[in-house]
Amino acid sequence: MKKIKLLFLLFITTDLISQTIVYNYTDINNHSMTAKIMIQKEESIFVTLDNRKSGIIDLPNGDSYGIENDSWSRIFYKKNKSQIIRIPIHDKELIYNNYPISIKYFKESKTIGKFVCQKALITKGGVKYEVWFDPNNVINDAPWGLYGLPGLVVEVNGLDDYPLKFSLKSISRDLEKAEFDKYQKFILSKKVLSVSSYEDLARKEIIERKKRKMAKLAAYMKKNNVNIEISGDMDVIFYCHLIDLPNGLKEKLKLIK
Repeated sequence: MKKIKLLFLLFITTDLISQTIVYNYTDINNHSMTAKIMIQKEESIFVTLDNRKSGIIDLPNGDSYGIENDSWSRIFYKKNKSQIIRIPIHDKELIYNNYPISIKYFKESKTIGKFVCQKALITKGGVKYEVWFDPNNVINDAPWGLYGLPGLVVEVNGLDDYPLKFSLKSISRDLEKAEFDKYQKFILSKKVLSVSSYEDLARKEIIERKKRKMAKLAAYMKKNNVNIEISGDMDVIFYCHLIDLPNGLKEKLKLIK
């Protein structure tokens, strides 16, 4: 009888440490998709399920926007203190250690669905996020690398010029192990950059891209004898596909005319 009870407890424990948390994700271009956290024991993988290809996306209303993406899209891997982020950029990829996170808690609370949530402000990689989490549901994982909150993340709102949003959709004890293993094998096979190395490479990519675009614009204006003024606010189109902004990037972009 004791052996049966022990086996039962081991089965329950193993089941409880496998989870899938699904979010509705709306990016800064107001495109909606599914994102999810897959948890197995001390490891977790967060992925955005985005099937768009890099290029220009034309909208029904006549507007358009650019997207940087590939079949792997954005991946966040966590195991204990190891936190890795992968992003596609200019037909390449950058894989780097997660940035340090600053969290400010507020007494403000609100009910979202069945969850009574507390408000927090997270700053990471030069971007601020309003986060609502449920401290009564202790889960040490979060979307978008926003780790460290003492509870389940129910809603995330990007602030300033990063108006993305995550809304909790479902939690289950099911885990597609083959999918988890696929992402785990992929991310752990890669060389991981330090934050400083990531900043050097990302800053270089973005600055050189703006220089090329501005050179083409200047040639066009000269050829057609026209003058087109570019607002500094338009710089966001050059870095909006990044998750973490390299230090000083915005200031350096403003100097490129």
